[in-house]
Amino acid sequence: MHKQETLPKQVRLQATIPQSNKWDLEDVTTKAESLGVDKNTFILNAVETALSTDNLVHRYIQKQSEGMGISPWLVPQNIMIKRMADDEAYQEVFKDKVRTCIEFMHIAKGSDRTIVTGEILFKVLKDLFKEKYEERRAQEPERADDTKNEGFETIKQLMKANFNQDGEINV
Repeated sequence: MHKQETLPKQVRLQATIPQSNKWDLEDVTTKAESLGVDKNTFILNAVETALSTDNLVHRYIQKQSEGMGISPWLVPQNIMIKRMADDEAYQEVFKDKVRTCIEFMHIAKGSDRTIVTGEILFKVLKDLFKEKYEERRAQEPERADDTKNEGFETIKQLMKANFNQDGEINV
């Protein structure tokens, strides 16, 4: 007897883009094409990303967005850009050294491997960073509270060098 393969059920998801929105369907299509995917795949990837992101992260993005008065999408984007720049600078300075990405730890359960994420990853990393900052404070008590402004003067100088008074990029 021949077994018939069943395809997963498909459900239509519909959304209306408000006329006052900052982007429209043409923008979605253009972005999808620039990434080499079709519009449907692009939308499904965006929805999957939003659904798969822990609520802890969503709350952080919302809190940072509201606190800084910026769009929510800027929070993860600029955090990633900071990380990318840091990784690239590290590679340029240390050449062949491989940087450990502690945020992608695995736990092995038999033959299965699971990436640690969510609340567990947050707690592990927070404890690690807290220990690091406590050591730093013990070694340099006068500098212990300036981690937020690390490199601020350098950044101000780089911004002045790369942007004119009108906020346009110097070419």
